[in-house]
Amino acid sequence: MPGHLFHNGAIVTMVPEGDVPECVLVHQDKVAFVGSLRDARNFAEKSDIDLNTHDLNGAALLPGFIDGHLHPLPMIFFAASANLEQSETLDDVERRLSNQLSALEDGEWLIGVQFEQKLLPDGQTLDAGFLDQVTGERPTLIYARDGHCVIVNSAVLNQLNEDGLASDPEGGHIGRTEDGAPNGIFHEKAVNIPLAIMPPPSATRLLAAGEGLFLRMAKAGITSIGAMLQSDDEGPGGASARMESMIVQAVRDQIPQSIYSIIIGKTLDGPNDDGSFNETSVVVREEA
Repeated sequence: MPGHLFHNGAIVTMVPEGDVPECVLVHQDKVAFVGSLRDARNFAEKSDIDLNTHDLNGAALLPGFIDGHLHPLPMIFFAASANLEQSETLDDVERRLSNQLSALEDGEWLIGVQFEQKLLPDGQTLDAGFLDQVTGERPTLIYARDGHCVIVNSAVLNQLNEDGLASDPEGGHIGRTEDGAPNGIFHEKAVNIPLAIMPPPSATRLLAAGEGLFLRMAKAGITSIGAMLQSDDEGPGGASARMESMIVQAVRDQIPQSIYSIIIGKTLDGPNDDGSFNETSVVVREEA
């Protein structure tokens, strides 16, 4: 099988002392040799390895990065949603949401993430009135980047209990128009009001988004992850994330990284019943 020889750059091995190697030879997806160019070529010849040589042109070659604390389900959810990061006008928001509409299945909500109101020009506000013009009868929910606010359209407001919208919940605030009607903007603890009725995204789209997500991470140099996986309603994702471990297992074949799983749960019942951790290292943190 062919091998890959990387040279002419800074080879960072994480060894604190010793000579700086001239090259790294990779064979069968493993580091087979680190050292001088001459010795690497001799090693390849003796091992019957056909070399593909890669000139780093002075760039640095580093070991794979480890992301020690990663929540796969929220990341996959974000990857499957409309990305509103760095949207600086409502026209840009409309374009991105309109592109997402074509990917949705019947009954799915349109979800946008990473929105920042402060980036919009003075006088522009993302609220239910604007969303109604863009998404019509399609229920729509937008997550603010800071996580302290969500914005919904009238299709969502109409599904909410009117009594629950009459006053602010403790620790939260419901935005209102001049006549006192909800304007679709929910702050702090009030975000739970629309989130409580939001259905999960399409499983097909989640799986497809997960595959692309982990491939992009690999291209960025992340070769190992510490995956925080909920097995019940204990954790940042609440009850909706209790199937997180099963979803990750469903896309395991598409995840090129090695996985160190950290299971979050009130008891050991979830991990014991799940049966999906045969190929991963598992640490169980049982909450008191």
